[in-house]
Amino acid sequence: MANYTTNTSDKKKRTVLLFWLVGALGLFGLEYFYVCKFKKGIIRLLIGLFALIAMVAMKGEEMFIPVSLLFWAILALPNLFKILFGAFRDNVGQPIRE
Repeated sequence: MANYTTNTSDKKKRTVLLFWLVGALGLFGLEYFYVCKFKKGIIRLLIGLFALIAMVAMKGEEMFIPVSLLFWAILALPNLFKILFGAFRDNVGQPIRE
């Protein structure tokens, strides 16, 4: 019997997607902590917190919703598409498992 190996991570796609959802829909970068990319995770967490503070400071203003959606789209959507299309990688560069 042959021994097959794959070049995929031991991290699961569903779990990464769940961390993306739990982290305020990707705003806080919890998916980076799960795949052991701690530097990116900390940077993303700080940027997410600053974006959240900016959104709270703008609450009640006319441009609140468009600016909030713009912050979310710039910060969170790229990772969602990477996760869904299989381009999201772990700390050693392996694609996450289905």
